[in-house]
Amino acid sequence: MVYSGDLVPAADAKFRIVDPKVPVVKLLEGQRVMLEAGAILGTGIEHAKWTPVTAVGYMEYPTVKVNGALPPQVAERLAKVAPAGIAFEGSHLKVTDPVKALAWLRSVKERHGLDMIEIGHEPGRWLLRIETDGSLSPAAAVRKAATMTVEKLQQFEADLGGLKAAITPSA
Repeated sequence: MVYSGDLVPAADAKFRIVDPKVPVVKLLEGQRVMLEAGAILGTGIEHAKWTPVTAVGYMEYPTVKVNGALPPQVAERLAKVAPAGIAFEGSHLKVTDPVKALAWLRSVKERHGLDMIEIGHEPGRWLLRIETDGSLSPAAAVRKAATMTVEKLQQFEADLGGLKAAITPSA
């Protein structure tokens, strides 16, 4: 099996292989492969194939308030299947990470009718989740998007100044 990590970029070290574990081709005994490839740098504005971000999601940051203890038999059953972000102290449910626990808490609250669990959100605080194709990290993709947005706004501001001058009536 030939993997992407087996390829050796000849031109420049900056053209390194991002993911060395991608299978390229399976060779039979005695076979070999010679490959010459070219690359074109582009942006998602030009074509979607150059968009490094594959999925984006956001949600309001959850808050959870537990008012009182759960029924003992329910607490005992739930303690056995509680995900990360949830801890039990007897019949008292403690939420240590509301993000990790949110989906589970919603289903448990509805299924068992646990009105003592209040689920809300923190105003002005959001979670942003970004998935990339591996060519950029999510943080680098956000930084690049912010840079491109600022550049576009600066260009718009410059164009707007020329537009104002063109439509100003002369005396």
